[in-house]
Amino acid sequence: MNPRGTHCLYVVNLDPRVWKERATIRNANPRYLPLTGKGFVYVGMTSRTPEARLAVHKKGGQLSAPVVRRFGRSLEPRLYASYKRMSQRDAEEMERYLADRLRRKGYAVWPVKPGGAFTMNGAGSKVSSSGSGKLARRRRK
Repeated sequence: MNPRGTHCLYVVNLDPRVWKERATIRNANPRYLPLTGKGFVYVGMTSRTPEARLAVHKKGGQLSAPVVRRFGRSLEPRLYASYKRMSQRDAEEMERYLADRLRRKGYAVWPVKPGGAFTMNGAGSKVSSSGSGKLARRRRK
């Protein structure tokens, strides 16, 4: 498989209740004004299609983000369609860049963890590349 085009970004529209019910998003967006802001989003990266990744989130399980399972409403292709498939390393970088960019444009963004979307369910854990499904500790830089 071509390592240059294995991953893509996606953005999920979150239900406004996330602002009231989750301090995490309020703490990550201290300047956000709920009455005038553009909305609440989750930015992620995936080797699947954005539609397939959202389905995994909604189904639940080890690789799903609880915030998307509970508050995720729909994909927002207009916010990520201009970003083409890229390597995993580039996608991890671009995930943080897109989150910061959307925050500057007036969105409240669920915080992106260092290392990409795979670290959302455990501090510093990542799915091993062997495909075995076991968690391996991610080395801190």
